Amino acid sequence: MKTIILRSFLWLLFLTAVIACSSDSDSKPIDLCASTNCQNGGECIDGTCHCPEGYYGVNCETEKRPIFVKVTNVVVKKFNGSPADIYIEILRQTSSGFTSVYESDTYYGDAFSPGAYNFETNLNISSVDTPHVISLFDYNEVADDHIGDIAFFPYNPGEKFPAKTTISYQGFEADVYFSYQW
Repeated sequence: MKTIILRSFLWLLFLTAVIACSSDSDSKPIDLCASTNCQNGGECIDGTCHCPEGYYGVNCETEKRPIFVKVTNVVVKKFNGSPADIYIEILRQTSSGFTSVYESDTYYGDAFSPGAYNFETNLNISSVDTPHVISLFDYNEVADDHIGDIAFFPYNPGEKFPAKTTISYQGFEADVYFSYQW
């Protein structure tokens, strides 16, 4: 009787081992990324999200605050008072008012609105969450005339780092082009 029980047990153990080790030719490899939800353009590789620049976290869900925002160009599209000899100045808000951080060294003579007047600024801004103002002037030999102002923040959390933003106020409109450094 002991022999029958032992043989039955060994046979059952052998059968279990064979079934457990057999390969199923129809089985598919496990997709480690099937349940991974990478956000903000993140890419899943072997179950792990690889985040694009500007994002971090398990699922790339968190935006990094840039160290610098570069204003590469300002394109003036509309303004009141054309024709005018236009140039721009960019100012940063401080505790005591505003300070100039950029002034174009050239101007567009007899500019008409609407138009597309490009100012290459290449301005690196480290105070990325401080208000800035673009002032538009009409160049004159004696005294320049102020045309208008538009305000912007170099970095706006949650806006996914736009390369271009259009801003306008009271007839003055411009496209502002950005690049970011983290």
